Amino acid sequence: AYGLGINSKTRTGFKSAEDGTPAVPFELRFKTTTADLAGAIRVPAEPQGPHVVKTDPPNGATDLEAGTFDLTIVFNEPMKKGQASIITPPDGPRLKPIGQPRWEDARTFVATIMLEPAQNYRLGINVADPKRFVTAGDETPAEPFELRFSTKGAPATNAEAAGRSPASSDRSTQETRLRYDYRQGDAGRAIRKSTLDMTLNLSNGQKVPLGNKMGLNCIEEVLAVENGRPMEVRKLVSEYLMLQIDPQTGQSQAAPKLDEPVAVKVNRRSDPAGVTAEQGRPPNELMELLAQDSFVDLLPAGQIKVGQRYDLPAATIEEIKQTFDSSGTGRCDIKLLARRIGPLEVEDARNEMYRAQGGGTPATYLFEVVEFGIEWKQEGVLEGGVPFTMEADGKIVFAIEAGILLTSDVDAKITIKPIETQDENGQPLTVSGGGTYTIRNSFEPINWTRGVTRKGDKGPVPAPAAGTLKPASPDEGGLAQNPMSTPQGSISHQLGLLKQGNVEALRECFTKDMRERVTDDTVKAGQENAANVTVDDLLGEVIESEGLGSTRTVKIKMKNGRTLTTLVLTDGKWLAETIWFK
Repeated sequence: AYGLGINSKTRTGFKSAEDGTPAVPFELRFKTTTADLAGAIRVPAEPQGPHVVKTDPPNGATDLEAGTFDLTIVFNEPMKKGQASIITPPDGPRLKPIGQPRWEDARTFVATIMLEPAQNYRLGINVADPKRFVTAGDETPAEPFELRFSTKGAPATNAEAAGRSPASSDRSTQETRLRYDYRQGDAGRAIRKSTLDMTLNLSNGQKVPLGNKMGLNCIEEVLAVENGRPMEVRKLVSEYLMLQIDPQTGQSQAAPKLDEPVAVKVNRRSDPAGVTAEQGRPPNELMELLAQDSFVDLLPAGQIKVGQRYDLPAATIEEIKQTFDSSGTGRCDIKLLARRIGPLEVEDARNEMYRAQGGGTPATYLFEVVEFGIEWKQEGVLEGGVPFTMEADGKIVFAIEAGILLTSDVDAKITIKPIETQDENGQPLTVSGGGTYTIRNSFEPINWTRGVTRKGDKGPVPAPAAGTLKPASPDEGGLAQNPMSTPQGSISHQLGLLKQGNVEALRECFTKDMRERVTDDTVKAGQENAANVTVDDLLGEVIESEGLGSTRTVKIKMKNGRTLTTLVLTDGKWLAETIWFK
């Protein structure tokens, strides 16, 4: 057994370089064991409790480059920080930690390690007692998990050879060529987010905040394609976010929000894109945001092989470069590292709606994908003549046979090079600072058939009983409909279920910690009181809204005696956090 203690109550050698604050005590434990890992780990086929949902490197990754690597483990729910439980087999190789492990957030554990060349790694997560990965609330241990990956030059293991299909084996050892293959009628849910958070530090003690946030949650349908690329797209926008930081006050200035979904058509053949409203009244700010929508070619040319680095097309680098460098004369170097070629499960965008409302068949698609790591370095001049440098990393996930982009994520650190200038009184002034830039883009297909092997279809979800609300067809007009895509629509939908007395469906309209409070008795009482009530009788104004995506919350003034009802956006639906009909 190996133990690594980082600081303690009496020893606080690890301190912040900025203000000397001691690091929080942290204990990392590793074990070697005489038992075979495969025999020690019992992973449920479909774990129900706390469990690992994602790792980096992905399970089964091959041909990783030797050197430092951020081993990342993501759980499905918040975990207790400061603890870890990872074991390696007695025949090695052992993990070599570097520096202090950390929790990036409540669900994401990261430990920087040194990877040796030509090694097959096997890690058991929460396998041996004591199981130190436990939930933050009741300290329930996470389900055991085995993670396997290898570095470049490692021999294939017996398990890998037996488990690979001929196609996947060829993919991992041979080269493959990528091409876009979007087609008319392709549809899915796209979520786009970006955040710029910077501060200028002045030598006179002033700090000037700079930044903005952008977000878009919509259903996309491809209307026209050229060379496999989507050039005309219809978007059903259920929500968007535009926040700009006022440098003078430091306050956020937000664009108007949507009261109901709107549909627009985007023509990407021009720059800026042509945007036409087809349904509803989209705000000017949303139309301007969509006018910036363009198709960016992120695929390297030629054959792709795991472990190799590739350049992006020159035109793509130039386009990305101009996002930050107003001078156009700076340097921009973006390379892709092919980390993995293998399977990836992706859920249909309609699954949550099917499960919540009944009707339809939830599906999980199995794509053969290539995952690229992004290495991005840039320097230039920001608007206003401020010189900067930027270093970023991230990933791109591309479905090979389907010919579509599934994910593109970027995390960047921006540093302002110190410049000497003068203040309004002619006194010398030094400007420095920096910040971060993040991008999160994802795509969930709808009714996909091309380039996938269906996996995980669980059969039709029973439709609501006679007399209950019928969910809108996801295929009407080629666009998925979601009655809970807006706060007002969610309350209206819940009111309809309440009048029907549909307890099970109503529970799914609330956050998980509130569902047990939606009982037969509370619904029966609410049903009697709501018999002659309309949604207009209930809803007041939205008095608070912040964030985007899974972190966005809204509070609505109610007219039925409840002061406020809180709703939380979860997987595209506004779930109530208050039993408003109680």
